[in-house]
Amino acid sequence: MRSKLWRLAKRLTGGAVGPLLSFIALFGLPILGAVTLDDRNFAFWALLSSIATVALSLDFGGVALLTARFYSEARGRLLVKSCALSASGALAIGIVACIVWIPYSGTQVGKSIPTSAAIAAIAAMSIASAVRSVLMVVAQAALVASQLLLRNVAIAGHALCAALTTSLLLFKTHSFWALPIGWLTSGIAVSCLALPWAWRTCTKEISEAVIVQPFRWRQYAGLRTLSTIVSSVLLNSDRWIIGALSGPVVLAAYEVAWRFAVLPRFLVQNLMVRVGADVAALGNSDEEQLRVLLKGSTIIAIVVGALSCAPVAIAYWLFLSFTDAAPHWILFFAILAAFTLFSLTAPLSTAGAAVGNAWIDIPYGLGALAVSGVGAMTAGYLGRLEVFVAAYLMAIAVSIVWYWQFAPALIRQGLQTRTTLTAPV
Repeated sequence: MRSKLWRLAKRLTGGAVGPLLSFIALFGLPILGAVTLDDRNFAFWALLSSIATVALSLDFGGVALLTARFYSEARGRLLVKSCALSASGALAIGIVACIVWIPYSGTQVGKSIPTSAAIAAIAAMSIASAVRSVLMVVAQAALVASQLLLRNVAIAGHALCAALTTSLLLFKTHSFWALPIGWLTSGIAVSCLALPWAWRTCTKEISEAVIVQPFRWRQYAGLRTLSTIVSSVLLNSDRWIIGALSGPVVLAAYEVAWRFAVLPRFLVQNLMVRVGADVAALGNSDEEQLRVLLKGSTIIAIVVGALSCAPVAIAYWLFLSFTDAAPHWILFFAILAAFTLFSLTAPLSTAGAAVGNAWIDIPYGLGALAVSGVGAMTAGYLGRLEVFVAAYLMAIAVSIVWYWQFAPALIRQGLQTRTTLTAPV
């Protein structure tokens, strides 16, 4: 059992190298922004960052579609379709954010940024996120095709360029504009290399499907989009609500604690990306292989999530020691616990999408969102921010326990609809 887990861990790590290098490159940016920018600029930076996070999640199902259909469709057409879906999702987030900014401009954070500058920055951030979303599709195609060098260039290459460009702009401008400009210019540069490379290496046309499954891609994309909307709103609305309730100073402090506390979640979720790529090649006769893969990856997720909490807490303490930032330890540990627990759903979530179940995450996401929404309204009425934070984090934790109760059966049902004709190539 130990040897099997060790082999699986090495395989998962191979697929996570690019995202982990990306994390290393980008992790310091918010911290650098917190030190370099004033509270007004950094609070808006946090909102722009949340737009990028949501845009990368809300890809209209592009990445999941490519994974689920990689062995069932002509790959050139599938790559184009998936890239278009992913880019459209990021641009849609930008449009929504611009609309939301109109009423949000009346809050303390909103009043500190001119509306024209805010709209322009949001638009630039959404375009940059669209380019990054295309690179994420390329990286996923490379993962399924076992082209790990291309995957690392698409993800880590963009992150390194973005980190360097944004850092230079931060010191030169001392403005939130460093973030969207840095992301956009680096994304365009890396795309010029990665896209032609992906087309040559990952789009070998298959003369016949090797896995056959009843599939409606528009329905799949729609449900996957709804799922990612629910998850993105759940995981990123907290900063917008806190900014509206408490202003830029509290939001800036929350952003710093949040940035450290979500690191175990980021690590675990990126380790589990390979699970979806492996499940994509399975058919209805591979249920035992699926069971072993999910069990092993979940054990690894629990171990990695638990072991990474202590280093993250030390890193947060070191940051507080070397800066003038106010400590928020109770808040930090609450975020750490809730989001680390959330990361343990990653094996089931990626496996469900890979076998064609686009809505597997919706039930628990809607439940958690409803509870946190009630918490936000109650907090606004009472004028007590801690009510929202407690409701929000508790909703995430409880919904995950429920998720583990129904998700495995849905994955097995999806696998039974997939027939393997020949071995995937």
